[in-house]
This record gives sequence, C-alpha cells and structure tokens, in this order.
Amino acid sequence: TLTLKKLESLASLEGLSGCTALQTLRLYGLYSLTSMPDLSSLTDLKVKELPAKLKPWEDGGRKRFSL
Repeated sequence: TLTLKKLESLASLEGLSGCTALQTLRLYGLYSLTSMPDLSSLTDLKVKELPAKLKPWEDGGRKRFSL
C-alpha cells in the first residue's frame, strides 16, 4: 500500500509503474496531480480517493494519462 496525502506540489507519479508489487494506491487530497503513469499491468491494483479530474485515466484502463 502506498498512501500519498496532501502533497500540494506533486504533479506526476512517474516511475510508479516499476512498483510491480503495489496492491493499493491512496491519493488523498492530491489536487495538483495532473498526470498518471501507465499502471495497466498492475491488474490487482486498487486505487482509492482518485481526484475526479483523473477519472478518465481509470476509465481508460489506467494507461498513461495527462491533462
């Protein structure tokens, strides 16, 4: 589990795709986050508290996404 909470200047999570054992990702209050890496290979990953503006990343199969 990786919990990221209220990191006001965090815009990207590049490099996270290398965390192949990641099972849960919590993104609480990350309003400055504007891109997501390709995590489509992490098929058992649970993502919690994804900012609404990044919902297209989830809907698109968790492929690389940027606003």
